[in-house]
Amino acid sequence: MSDLNRIFYELKSEFAQNVEWTDVEDWHCDDDDQLTEQRAQKFWALPMCQQDLQRQDNQLQTLRELAQCIRLMRSTDIESDIRFDIVNDNWAKIENIAPKDYLTYIYALSSLAILPHDLVQLAPQTINENVNVHLALNAVSTYFLSLTIPGAKSYGVFDEGVIEHCLRVFRLLESYSNSSPLANNIWILFLTICDDLKLVFRYVHFKDHLRPRDNIVRCLLTILYMNFRHGYGNAC
Repeated sequence: MSDLNRIFYELKSEFAQNVEWTDVEDWHCDDDDQLTEQRAQKFWALPMCQQDLQRQDNQLQTLRELAQCIRLMRSTDIESDIRFDIVNDNWAKIENIAPKDYLTYIYALSSLAILPHDLVQLAPQTINENVNVHLALNAVSTYFLSLTIPGAKSYGVFDEGVIEHCLRVFRLLESYSNSSPLANNIWILFLTICDDLKLVFRYVHFKDHLRPRDNIVRCLLTILYMNFRHGYGNAC
């Protein structure tokens, strides 16, 4: 069996208790000024969203390790030492991970890439913007890759609402359309997401989920358009 259980166990330490992704979605709404401060407090109190650099760095390392583990399992390279075991490497065998907690984790982390102005203003401490973007993009990659683990649909990990939310990170492309070192680094992360989405389309059936499939394709076309428009050397 792969290291999925061990890595998910490490990731679980940052999961929020008794919070669903729809709750986080509500906290991002700005339709009631009287509740804005209360919603901001709830959001920034989430374990995965706290702006502690050491904690954030640990999450980044765990997300990268999990993503790489899944990539190796799904690799067609016969020289890979980590091979996919359909009997053990599936969601039913991942111990003590509730899908709703995992979805909340992914939804909240990916939200850090594009935060509403009110949430930014009401943050209890200085926001680590660069780290937040890296966390969000790595969370998106990890989530898409985790959809290729057998049982994602039956176990409740495949969620159209969360998929649509994750795709919002592509809005960052306009913000990082220059040629600065930071922008180049962000583009590398987006190109990694493109590669991961190739695995998603290879292993996940979208026959009954045409809307998220079409929106993913649109995002990939956005990458191509931005490369054409700004003349980037790397294309997905």
